[in-house]
Amino acid sequence: MDFKQYMTAVEKQLDSMTGQQMKSWILTQARIVDEGQRQDFLNNLSGKKPEILSLNAGEIHAWCEQVESGTLYFETEQEEYYEEGDWDSDWRTIYYDAFDIIPYLTKAFETCQKLVLVGEYETAYALLDRLCRIEFYTDFEEEDWLGDEEPLTLEKLAEEGMLTIDFAKLSQNLLYACYQSTNGEERLRKLYEYLIWKMCGGVKMTDVFAFGPEPLPGTAEFMENWHAYLSHTPGDRAAELLADACIYLGGEEKLRITAAETVDMHPCLYIIYCQRRMEAEDWMDCVSVGQTAVETIHVNKEIRGKIAEIAFQAAEHLNDYDRMKLFGKA
Repeated sequence: MDFKQYMTAVEKQLDSMTGQQMKSWILTQARIVDEGQRQDFLNNLSGKKPEILSLNAGEIHAWCEQVESGTLYFETEQEEYYEEGDWDSDWRTIYYDAFDIIPYLTKAFETCQKLVLVGEYETAYALLDRLCRIEFYTDFEEEDWLGDEEPLTLEKLAEEGMLTIDFAKLSQNLLYACYQSTNGEERLRKLYEYLIWKMCGGVKMTDVFAFGPEPLPGTAEFMENWHAYLSHTPGDRAAELLADACIYLGGEEKLRITAAETVDMHPCLYIIYCQRRMEAEDWMDCVSVGQTAVETIHVNKEIRGKIAEIAFQAAEHLNDYDRMKLFGKA
């Protein structure tokens, strides 16, 4: 169930409940909430804003300046190692956090999350944008270089096992704060910039709509503009986000229409559509739309064959041998 359908169903259910039924449901949720979440539950119930952590925005920005200038850095050591079963050695970098960068970084992100929860969106956004882009220096000397050293980013710290962080939640905080702090073309451009980051992979705008302390304003108009923006933006990630916008705006029918309208820019929308019809076991529609795609997309495009493979499976379910033959030749 997509977010829009879910919220519509929730509102309909709430409208049908009596005051006593709502009270009973709330008490049930209160009983099952984790012990560590109880104060947060009470704060949400009373509308009380949670306390901000001890760090303030100015302190975090000052800390970022120290990191960006190289005043705070990671110490390193080069270690020789052997892969199992390999006679040739290789080298790897071991990082040491002598300046307690990781604990401060963790605390800074916690502060940003609290700022979002209390509605300080612009302050949180400025911090999150800076923290997510930050690259860390090391004491690694050029003359000691032993291989290709990647920039020490948040993702790299996580890969090295030094930083434990929920990138999906971090991304949602960043995107939610961005939406609340920007408007118009800037909002579209900035959100897309973040959504193509590796750390934001898999996150869609409907995930952001379901996040945060309050509903985002103007989502219907935004999604129309978002749909238009992505329709003219190349790339598989843009197509993935466009499919999400289609489902929000008009379900499967909107996705099918958009696939036809943007076939030159986003032929992979046909793959997304056909896969969804396969999951719904709507073999007939999958075959029909798959045939349209195969007849529309240029024969030399690899994606045409991928669509044909999906449609072929649907045709098998229907014992439609003519279509199976058509897709088998695509």
